[in-house]
Amino acid sequence: MYCGRCGNRLDEGQAYCDRCGQRSGDPAPPRQQYQTLREKSEGAAAVLSFLCGGLGQIYVGKIARGLVIMLGYILLMIFTFFLMIVIMWDDGDLTALGILILFLGVVGQFIIWIWNIFDAHKLAREYNDRLRSTGMRPW
Repeated sequence: MYCGRCGNRLDEGQAYCDRCGQRSGDPAPPRQQYQTLREKSEGAAAVLSFLCGGLGQIYVGKIARGLVIMLGYILLMIFTFFLMIVIMWDDGDLTALGILILFLGVVGQFIIWIWNIFDAHKLAREYNDRLRSTGMRPW
C-alpha cells in the first residue's frame, strides 16, 4: 500500500504516512495545475505587422482583427490595380485620373500599414497590462 499524497510505501495497518502525515485511508487532495502565461513582445508585434499587415494582431491573439486587416489591405491593392488596368485599357495611356487613383491607392495602403503597426504595438501593451493585473489572458 502507498500514500495517496506523496507515494511513500506504507506498512499494512499503518494509519498515517511517516513522510507527509497523510491519513492512509484518505484520498489525495487534488493537485492544482498552473499554466504559465507569457507576455507578448510589443516589439515583435510591431515587427510582424511591419512585415505583413495584420500579422502582429494575430500574434497578440486578435485573430479576426488581423485577418480583416490582411484582407482589407489585399482588397485595396487589388482594387487599385484593377482600376489602373481599366483606365489604361480605355485610353492606352496613364491619364491624370489614373495617376490620382494610383496615388490614392498607394497612400491608402501606406496609411493602413502604418496604423496597423501602431495598433499591434498597442494591443500587445494592453495584453501585457491585463495579464499583469489579472493573471489571465485578456481575450
